[in-house]
Amino acid sequence: MNLGTILSQKSIFLDFVADGKDQALRELCALAAEVLGLGLDPIYSAILSRESLGSTALGSGLVLPHGKVETMETTRLFLARPSAGTKLDFGAPDGLPARLIALILSPLNPTPEYLKLLALLGRLWNSPRNVSLLMGCPDQKTFYEAFFFLTGSMD
Repeated sequence: MNLGTILSQKSIFLDFVADGKDQALRELCALAAEVLGLGLDPIYSAILSRESLGSTALGSGLVLPHGKVETMETTRLFLARPSAGTKLDFGAPDGLPARLIALILSPLNPTPEYLKLLALLGRLWNSPRNVSLLMGCPDQKTFYEAFFFLTGSMD
């Protein structure tokens, strides 16, 4: 899996403020639409459709919204970190607010990269040390580099 084709530095959204889960998802989908040059509606609809089936919050502040978008040709990843004061309730099993969000968009028939990416994120987020490092990154560039550093040995 080539993470460089799945995640770009422009696909990272740090220290944003949102009034709730819906606003956060809409803003993340708008970022994805802008980066991909696609319309917001199909992306947002795909994410809301999946969220309606049940929360994508994993616990420990980690959230994994994902959806299948008809116009997507490849799997893409968007990473987000809400600002320290933002409390986003994604319905996590442990009740903790979102700290890190990984938005995954895939084609209607996901490629093998999709499952590999899910597994990679699971391994990355299974380590409190990795999560802490990403939480401490001061800017987009550092976050991007840290993400690639941390996932380099897992790929």
